[in-house]
Amino acid sequence: MRRPSTFLPVALACSLSLAFVGCKSREAAAIATEPVRAELNVENFWPVTGTGFLMARAYGKNESGFLDKIESGSSGERSRPTHNLLFASIDDMSGRWLLPHNRFLIWNTQELPPAKDNRSVAVYKMTIPEERVARWIYIEVVKSDTNNNGKWDDEDRKAIAIVDPSGLNYVEVITDIDEILQSTMHSEDKLAVVYKSNNKHFIANIDLPQRQVRTKDLPAIP
Repeated sequence: MRRPSTFLPVALACSLSLAFVGCKSREAAAIATEPVRAELNVENFWPVTGTGFLMARAYGKNESGFLDKIESGSSGERSRPTHNLLFASIDDMSGRWLLPHNRFLIWNTQELPPAKDNRSVAVYKMTIPEERVARWIYIEVVKSDTNNNGKWDDEDRKAIAIVDPSGLNYVEVITDIDEILQSTMHSEDKLAVVYKSNNKHFIANIDLPQRQVRTKDLPAIP
């Protein structure tokens, strides 16, 4: 995922405007203390592309000093730490939370499949917007201060989860990730992720509908 821009090169990742695709910043300036059970705020619902669902983030009202990013096709929103995501259905006016608690930090979200570049046609150079439907949402989650430095940041280990556009079927498919190096969709329902864990490099092939993963070690540095 070229973090992920090459997802076409992950809560949702604003055409979600979540086109939730786009390049995730590698800035590690983002810092937060342990997630508190403080009062959370919800704002700025946006549509999950091509679906009948809306999504919004929940963050601690008084938290500061942390840089979080929710991506969308070509733009990203930097904000306070996101502890949960709220989904709303336009059709039946129901809602659901992604997680039953607010103890984690949602570091990054992206819609899958990602957006493609709009096409220009012939001499007229007319831009044809892509008609796209998000089928899954890719999420990166920080679950604890894994390096014991007293703060939650980009240096902590992450898990990758996949969820439906409705917020249902949340499954953590890869855990204990030190660094996500690349991700790309190489077919209509498979996502490849290259990542680092415990000083080793791995490549994983994620079957998105089934939430199943095949992982192999990559050769060590000679």
